[in-house]
Amino acid sequence: ELTSNGQAVTVTLNGNTYVGMAGGVEVFHLEINPATGDYTFVLNQPLDHADGMDPNDLIELQFGMLVSDSEGDSVNGFISIFVEDGVPSLSGDTASIDEDDLSLGPIVEVGTLDHNFGADGEGAVTPSGNFAATGSVDNGVLSHNGTAITVTATANGYVGVAGGVTVFTLDINPLTGQYTFTQFESLDHADNNDANDVITLTFGAEITDFDGDSDFADIVINIADSAVEFQPNGPRPDSGLETVDETDFSGGPIVETGSLNADFGADGPGTYQGIASQVPTGLVHLGVPVTVTFDVNTNSFTGMAGSTAVFTLVIDSATGDYTYTQLATLDHPDGTNHDDVLTLEFGVNAFDNEGEGVAGSIVINVRDDGPDAVNDSASVREEHTITGNVVTNDDAGADGLDVVVNVHGPNGLVQVPA
Repeated sequence: ELTSNGQAVTVTLNGNTYVGMAGGVEVFHLEINPATGDYTFVLNQPLDHADGMDPNDLIELQFGMLVSDSEGDSVNGFISIFVEDGVPSLSGDTASIDEDDLSLGPIVEVGTLDHNFGADGEGAVTPSGNFAATGSVDNGVLSHNGTAITVTATANGYVGVAGGVTVFTLDINPLTGQYTFTQFESLDHADNNDANDVITLTFGAEITDFDGDSDFADIVINIADSAVEFQPNGPRPDSGLETVDETDFSGGPIVETGSLNADFGADGPGTYQGIASQVPTGLVHLGVPVTVTFDVNTNSFTGMAGSTAVFTLVIDSATGDYTYTQLATLDHPDGTNHDDVLTLEFGVNAFDNEGEGVAGSIVINVRDDGPDAVNDSASVREEHTITGNVVTNDDAGADGLDVVVNVHGPNGLVQVPA
């Protein structure tokens, strides 16, 4: 049955003109000039073609005619009009997003597929059912936190689910071609050495016109990985410094605590790990070199001078909290400055749950302690001897008493024999 936009076409002959009508609307007409045989065919509305898989299938319209000469002889014939199907068109679109933005909530990307339904009129833009994940896909399987993502085509889009958790959706407006991609959870990226490696998701789309002709295109979403960052300005607590003062040894070991503040982005939670190769060097305790080692099992640094423990730094791998404990003094090079500072820098890595990491350090500034000498005085009668100890009322400080070098008396500065 010949139809136009789903309506049956009725063809009638009025004089020398064929007219095709559907639902009160003229679809086409063919007018023949009886004197010259010239004809004019006008198509006003599309015809419904049967083969939706062939955008160029043909409908043949045959119009009968009678040719007569001046003597009244006549012969029947046909005028054939071949009507080629109209074709819709669809163009793809590409968008890029960064998983760093998941820290603010779901990422929403909106775009539009350029399309034209053609002469056959509106149909729909729908998912074709074709999906592919390429690029930096971990172990070749699209996943979230180690769980494979199953991607399913819906009536108007796609949904990706990992273990009951919706990771992303894609919705397509069937009339306008506008699409909305929403990412709720992170993807597992493969390259741990590239904080911004990209996974490409390709979603197939299809346009179908009124009589079922189709065209295909892709929606491509490039998704950059979330990068691990220490905030602010590197993995340093309290704006970059912890400071201890060896003067405080009078109350026992010095303990200083802090917390690393990494931002693991969409790939959290993460972990903190000391770096064995990044330890303070050149330290000395009472003339004995200090050797600093790292124990991976306890995630701790220890400074030893011979058999004497000088300090420890213990890092909580889950929280980034750390405790620095100084058990013995360090030898400071500037003997003229009682507040001379030694800077101890310990390397630390922060890793997200994909294994991507960023390196930084914990910095401990250790202030020196100095001795405090107090004036001595005594009374004695002439031709008598008095004894005493010039250091009894002095404070040797945390470094302990070494030697008395000079004594200043009424006759000036007197050097004390070794």
